[in-house]
Amino acid sequence: MLADLPYSNSWGLQEIEASSYIGKQIDIYSYIVDNHPLDKLGDLNETKLWLMVCENEIIGGYSLQNNSVALYGGVYSLDGLTLEEFTGMDFPTWQEKWQNKYN
Repeated sequence: MLADLPYSNSWGLQEIEASSYIGKQIDIYSYIVDNHPLDKLGDLNETKLWLMVCENEIIGGYSLQNNSVALYGGVYSLDGLTLEEFTGMDFPTWQEKWQNKYN
């Protein structure tokens, strides 16, 4: 799953090393929050956060502006950074490195 979208994008936004969690159960909890940097991008002025939990410890997460209509594209880091901003790489460069590591 790590090699495929959307999972690769979600894991690419984490400070932790994804390979450390292979074979472990990751639970995802969703919340709606206010006063997040992404609030202004959505029409509902709120943001969805997903927290990744392993063995009762929060290990990371991701965010997306909440909208009344479906959106296309990837998620953001917990604090609202794009994959490019978070990694410092353009998407094709990041994707190639990720695929070489997890494919």
